[in-house]
Amino acid sequence: MNIFDCVNDIEKDFPVADWKVDDIDIWPIVRINLFYENNRINLAKIQKKHRLLDIFYEVKLLMLSFYVFIKDFKHNEFLHKSEVLFWGYNAGRTIRLSTGEVCCQNLDMIKEKLQEKGYKGYTLENISNLKVNIPRYTKSDVNVCFDLFKIKCKIKFMKLFSNKHDVYCPKMNEVKRYLQSNGFLCNSCSESVLSNEGIHIKEYAKYFEKILSRIDANLVLLVCWYSCTAMGLIYAARRKYISCVDIQHGLAGGNNHRAYARWYNVPQGGYNTLPTNFWCWSADDAEVINSWYGIDDGINRAFVGGRTPQSYFLDSDKDHGNKWIEMINQTRQHEKKMALLTLQTGTPIPLWLINYIKNTIDTIQWYIRLHPVTDNIQQDIVNELKKEKNVEWKIASSCPLHLLLEFTFFHITSHSTVVLEAEEYGVKSVIVSEQAVNYFKASIERKMCYFAGNAKKLDKIIEETSENMHVINHKSMEIANKNGIKNLIKIIDTLR
Repeated sequence: MNIFDCVNDIEKDFPVADWKVDDIDIWPIVRINLFYENNRINLAKIQKKHRLLDIFYEVKLLMLSFYVFIKDFKHNEFLHKSEVLFWGYNAGRTIRLSTGEVCCQNLDMIKEKLQEKGYKGYTLENISNLKVNIPRYTKSDVNVCFDLFKIKCKIKFMKLFSNKHDVYCPKMNEVKRYLQSNGFLCNSCSESVLSNEGIHIKEYAKYFEKILSRIDANLVLLVCWYSCTAMGLIYAARRKYISCVDIQHGLAGGNNHRAYARWYNVPQGGYNTLPTNFWCWSADDAEVINSWYGIDDGINRAFVGGRTPQSYFLDSDKDHGNKWIEMINQTRQHEKKMALLTLQTGTPIPLWLINYIKNTIDTIQWYIRLHPVTDNIQQDIVNELKKEKNVEWKIASSCPLHLLLEFTFFHITSHSTVVLEAEEYGVKSVIVSEQAVNYFKASIERKMCYFAGNAKKLDKIIEETSENMHVINHKSMEIANKNGIKNLIKIIDTLR
């Protein structure tokens, strides 16, 4: 039995839908945490975690937010009346235009489309990692970082006085025993952990509720709903009967992602820590979510809004990307095939792949793209390979992804969702993580993705598919689906 099957059994056989901390539905965060703590990639990180390091990291993020506020002052946004509240992360800004400004690939297109229709927006942008992307393309309020820091300090102070919350989790011990009997960790189901998560969600919610009242919002749009901070925003919005739409940013229902797929016995109307709606890239993703979430006010809980496209910014009058194309051509070794390697946070690549890159110096040029949330693991990979004559990483890590894909012969990764974006351009992918096979099952069936566990297998894949590794050249990504914007407007107008 895998952890997904075990969690589904729990949802079917135990009353976890009734689990609450005060009046907060706590099962969604428990579900996410169970997957996290039982993912062997994360076990080492959990074991090495140290409280003092966490505090040091939080202080560094706070200082970084001050830096962004001052250095990029002209792009700061301040509280104002707005129909839509956007919640994003600085790590989401990955489209660097030739002007130097950095777009959010998930939200900026939606901001502009809604603004064209006469709907005002206000953006809270959290600094969530030690690499920031400035100058920002659209304005945002980064003061939220300081506000969240104050809330965290308040919670630590509250704990000193043993501030108790009402934890109601019937049959929690039976759930823990079921997890343990199947060989899984169950720290996420302890009363102290649940109480802690509930405190954070509730305190964040108090903060967000004040903001929603002051700006008089009718809609919340957020990216990556499954954190305590985001759930605090969702809970605050639901208390004010405001819809929350999660904007897909990677894997979703169609790829069996734990946050979007295979939920059972969800309360009517959903959990009060779960988004009311989901903007999905594809019909497959939306169909999976709707199979367990259903319809509300005539709108599918999950609807196809299309992939929020990088090409919207690069193919429009704003920026044609010519500068980046020139830079790519200047670094290309035209006699070699160009391969794109995308790295993932917290995930090393196997030694055999490191050696493979070094051994293909005469045949393949490698463009290595760092994840927006760059960590020491990724940097170590770059440091190991950057001196090789067939490796380029600086342009690959800052150039808009879709321009790279137009030049790429094939793409390789541990488990990045770039697999899906590569397929949009007809570029085939190779994954080197067995866990990712389930994520990209449909792409594998379409023969647009392959698994390689060693150099010999990778060689065979490249040899057998070399004539059509890149089957469609210069295929533009879809421009935002008009129905996505129409559904957002319909949701906004219901509260007007």
